[in-house]
Amino acid sequence: MKEAVIQSTDEYNSENLPHLLATYYNLLFPYKLFYKWLSYGNVIDDYFSRREFSFTLEGDIYIRYLSFQDADDFHKVIVNRNPIKIDIGAVFNVPPKDSKKNDMIPFKALERELIFDIDLTDYDEIRNCCDGANICKKCWIFMIIAVKILERSLKNDFGFKHLLFVYSGRRGIHCWVNDRRARELTFEARSAIVEYLTLVSGGDYKSKKTSFYFKQNLHPSVLSALQIIDEYFPRLISEQGWLDDQQKFDQIIELCSQTSLKAELKKLYDPKLKPVDLWRKIEAKCAQSSTYFAEEIKIQYSYPRLDINVSKGVNHLLKAPFSVHPKTGRVSVPIDINRIDSFDPFKVPIISQICAQLDSNRDDSKAEAYERTALHSSVARFNKFINSLIEDNKLLRNKQSDETLEF
Repeated sequence: MKEAVIQSTDEYNSENLPHLLATYYNLLFPYKLFYKWLSYGNVIDDYFSRREFSFTLEGDIYIRYLSFQDADDFHKVIVNRNPIKIDIGAVFNVPPKDSKKNDMIPFKALERELIFDIDLTDYDEIRNCCDGANICKKCWIFMIIAVKILERSLKNDFGFKHLLFVYSGRRGIHCWVNDRRARELTFEARSAIVEYLTLVSGGDYKSKKTSFYFKQNLHPSVLSALQIIDEYFPRLISEQGWLDDQQKFDQIIELCSQTSLKAELKKLYDPKLKPVDLWRKIEAKCAQSSTYFAEEIKIQYSYPRLDINVSKGVNHLLKAPFSVHPKTGRVSVPIDINRIDSFDPFKVPIISQICAQLDSNRDDSKAEAYERTALHSSVARFNKFINSLIEDNKLLRNKQSDETLEF
């Protein structure tokens, strides 16, 4: 039976969200950092103004093709509209708000960050602790594995450097790849990358979703992913109950495509063994038979499950960092991937808490309002990421300028 565990929101009442957002948008939302981030050092003067935003307003009113001149304009409109949700889209050839003014110019999305959306609902067929929107610390392990594998592959296999991982506010994580190379990728290139990163495929009617040819060596990227998975797989075996009884054991063994090995594996079941010890015996038997069945199981039960359509399209919108999730009240905060193991989604600031902190610390002499709340470290992390991104953009621009002069 699934364990109905949700994030504690005792101090948050969704009916108060519009009122809380009015305070949040007026005093706490980091507009200047958003402008600094999405203008990428103002290398192109109108880059930010050609960026699409969309708002979801109270009453489920959805507005697309919004755009803003600068941070002040961004601030002014958000405070005025008080959106329940903010999404970020592509950079177009003209400001989206002006797209209908000139029918002679085709309205076209030119570029956007390479983005990934990882959601725990996509793990429902393998997580036994929770389902749907519910999460707990047991299934959050899937998110930790996903972040580590995605970061390693994007950096080592593709050479990307500026990865911004953001907690969605409820049950998932978003990854923004901000390198210039990534922003300029075509649909075909994005598709190739996400297909390279997709090892688990097939819908509800396909039981086995990962297959490796045992006569070939595993790809180095797969081997690296397995090294990460191995750190957590014994814990997953224990906490998710995948081998807790013979029925569950048989379910996994049935995925073996080699008849002789399957027969040998079925003989291994022993109700007296702990699930982790039973898994060790399965691994040992697979190693003796020179097959990759154990590796296939680890990938199918642990590897990142990506929303492919989010990553492929240039014109796909994604929730903005520092948005507030309306169901939980939690802020979508950037994650320190160097400390992903200690990230606790249940301790992410809730809008009602930070508004109360703002009110109780009003005599504090610090310059920025967010510094008087639990949002301080998240904004500082965002600022650090942006500074590194902008500095690299400057170095790249200077290098290109020097190369031009040399020519």
